[in-house]
Amino acid sequence: MAYRVDSIDEVSAHLRAQGMHLLYDEPRRGTAGSRVNFVHPKSAGGVLVELVEPGPVPEH
Repeated sequence: MAYRVDSIDEVSAHLRAQGMHLLYDEPRRGTAGSRVNFVHPKSAGGVLVELVEPGPVPEH
């Protein structure tokens, strides 16, 4: 399951403050310039949850 977020840093800090564990200490680069991290399945009822902050929108 994946969730689009506006600020992966803010969401990550909030989840950690709630006692949840993320797979990476810092977000990693995803496709199209996005930033991603994952909530550890042990913190999410056995489900791997992806957090995705989209990259910048390309200008045409």
